[in-house]
Amino acid sequence: MSYVPQQGSLPARVCQFFLRNRDETLSAPDIVRKFDLATTNSSNVHAQLVAAVNAGALQRDAQGYSAGPKLEEAAGTPGAPPPKARRAPVAEPLDPATVKVEKNVPKPEPARGNKANYRPIIEQLGKGDSVKLPSRHATRLIDYARKLGKVAKPPRTYSLRKIDAQTSRVWRDS
Repeated sequence: MSYVPQQGSLPARVCQFFLRNRDETLSAPDIVRKFDLATTNSSNVHAQLVAAVNAGALQRDAQGYSAGPKLEEAAGTPGAPPPKARRAPVAEPLDPATVKVEKNVPKPEPARGNKANYRPIIEQLGKGDSVKLPSRHATRLIDYARKLGKVAKPPRTYSLRKIDAQTSRVWRDS
């Protein structure tokens, strides 16, 4: 995809100027004056034109800016608006008459990676004890054990070692 400056932007205006005036060179202060950018300083001009320079639409040297080798390509569709962002599909309108309000429905506990299943294992581990588990469960167990260990009185520490490709072991250190 080729570079096309946004309509009305400084790069678009400068590219259009160089299409009409191929032999000209403009310094950053010249661009500030020519395009009536009274509140803009020269370094801001450079920042605004860097994409056009990188795309080859403009060239920059010690004297300033001039037409680049890909100026026509960039100005071929001057001011083409950027593609519109895709929007999420609009939901069907909700008819309040079809919604049934229910009372006293028990709320289930939030699903948090089956941590409730790991707690009994962690509570059984005494200092120096270990448990051998499939690696995917061992990493979940140790994450949960370390969280519980930080708030335990006295604090507890745990370690994990891989036994083979599918199996790991978790120890309670303290």
